[in-house]
Amino acid sequence: MGRMDTLTELCEYLKNFFDDGCAVYSGKISVAEGTVTCSRDLFDSVTVPLEVGQFFRVTGSVFDDGVHCYPDMEMRDGSFEGSIQPMRVPNAVLHLAHEISDWKEKYEAVDSTAMSPYTSESFAGYSYSKNGAGSTDGASGWQSVFKSRLNIWRKI
Repeated sequence: MGRMDTLTELCEYLKNFFDDGCAVYSGKISVAEGTVTCSRDLFDSVTVPLEVGQFFRVTGSVFDDGVHCYPDMEMRDGSFEGSIQPMRVPNAVLHLAHEISDWKEKYEAVDSTAMSPYTSESFAGYSYSKNGAGSTDGASGWQSVFKSRLNIWRKI
């Protein structure tokens, strides 16, 4: 999972896509070589005003839903009915997304004992216990580990 996937997952978890009053462009969205345009009807087409390096959310696409950074040359060229939402992501959230991505790379490996849902196990004469990172279910996912830092950005 890449950093953009982590930022998408983080924003979904927070229920916060940092729109900060930005216009949402809905209609027929066209993507060509990283440029995004929105057509509401035959006579109303506008290039979505995104700054280089600005994040934006795509919804309604079969292949490209999620958070992207403009221009995103990895988006598939084509058209779909959906929306583009420019975002204003604070630097603190971007740093947090990077930390979460690094944490996930380290601890969410298939063989990682850190991701075991159990706080203790015993079998064949062997036993161990571990801290559940404050989680009520014993799991120590990134949401539990970063909870105190996530709460200030979370919307209800």
